[in-house]
Amino acid sequence: MKFLTLFLLVSQSLHAGEFTAMKCEELSTKEPPFYVSDEWRQGDKIWENLRDIKDSNKVTNYLPRGSIVYSPPELYEGSNEPDTRVPIKVLNVPSKEWEDKIMNSKNRGKTSLRNMATGTKNLTRAKQGTEGWIDKRSLRSAGNYVFFLQDDAPVFKGPNDRVFNKKPFRLASNAAGEFKVQRCCNASAAIQTDQCFDHYLYEMLDMNLAVVDTVYMDMPRCNMTHFLTPIGKDVVEPLVRIVDELRNENPNLTMSQLERLPASQYWSNSSTPSIVREKMVKMVIDQETGAGPYGSFHYKDDDNVQSDSYMTTYSQCAFVKVLKKFKDECTEDGCQVQFGDSYHHDAWGVHKGHDSGECVDVRPFRQFDDIDFGLDYTNKGRYSQTKTESFIDLLKKAGARTIIFNDRKISGLSRDSGGVHDDHIHVCFGEDQSKVQDTCRNGLSD
Repeated sequence: MKFLTLFLLVSQSLHAGEFTAMKCEELSTKEPPFYVSDEWRQGDKIWENLRDIKDSNKVTNYLPRGSIVYSPPELYEGSNEPDTRVPIKVLNVPSKEWEDKIMNSKNRGKTSLRNMATGTKNLTRAKQGTEGWIDKRSLRSAGNYVFFLQDDAPVFKGPNDRVFNKKPFRLASNAAGEFKVQRCCNASAAIQTDQCFDHYLYEMLDMNLAVVDTVYMDMPRCNMTHFLTPIGKDVVEPLVRIVDELRNENPNLTMSQLERLPASQYWSNSSTPSIVREKMVKMVIDQETGAGPYGSFHYKDDDNVQSDSYMTTYSQCAFVKVLKKFKDECTEDGCQVQFGDSYHHDAWGVHKGHDSGECVDVRPFRQFDDIDFGLDYTNKGRYSQTKTESFIDLLKKAGARTIIFNDRKISGLSRDSGGVHDDHIHVCFGEDQSKVQDTCRNGLSD
């Protein structure tokens, strides 16, 4: 594998066969080194219109969300194009694999997840090097994100031989939100015009998002931007916790392997949208066997890409911590956690009350088997009240806000009168609940 070591030339550079002195100074700037594509009035679409560089009224390409792009600062701030369009050059686009999976999910009409990827039939997918015009309001500053390197990235190293790969990093900024920059300029008398290069300060982080080192670098020049996966700062903590937890079983798991859904937003006449659906992430499940984290099993999947297994970020993180704890405590036959639907829009039918993305269904536990065959709590030959109650106790300890199950011998639960929850536990973890977030961060103690 090719190894790239990042370095900064701060004293002198070779120019036309002569050594040229460089003068460097540290300063702050509001201008980010690059931008990340998001959306503007697209709702939950995972792409934006990218217009022809020669004719900004002609749409030729679509730009996937999460792409890394560059727009010259002087053009970004002073564009005279209609609708505040700016020229960009694409530095990196996400893998198309997840986009294809969304397209292969079950068609459920207007609320289908697959609608996020539709509408690109006559457009070419942008790629590295594509240039075009885009509405600047669909771009977000790189300072809003924490970054990971994609799986196909070469090994990039920073100070003290620290490796960037598989670890988070971000741009350093001050209290005013300005980026820290080291600007180095050519001071040779032989060159009439100074040549200046900005090196932004980056913070290398551990999996607790604590700073372990810093380094000035010009990321586009070392081609590092070609391999970036941006994660919004609003969801990076639970996503990092999920990856870190699941690496106990799969050390090679990376952030790029998590399938993430953007928020679904509704735009009225204002410039601020309302959130219809929060950001979510799919449970890591083996597509062929249905095997989930910590020996769990995903039953009754809706389609071949298991699009019913998305959850909001902290909710899934807390659920994964419960799975780990239960596996540690319950080791005999009948202890496998068998879970079903999580995110399910109410319009899809079958499972009402799953449109928040905070809920998941879990089968009752068995006395002696882990076969893929449902049961309800009245089946005295298979049902284990003891194991089921132990699992429910962990759900409570993890901060679950709603637990519905009809076994009246287990206290502290909600129930229904129609027998709907005889054969499964319906549990919801409030995304904004402090106890749920604490479970995500620290797990479940004894």
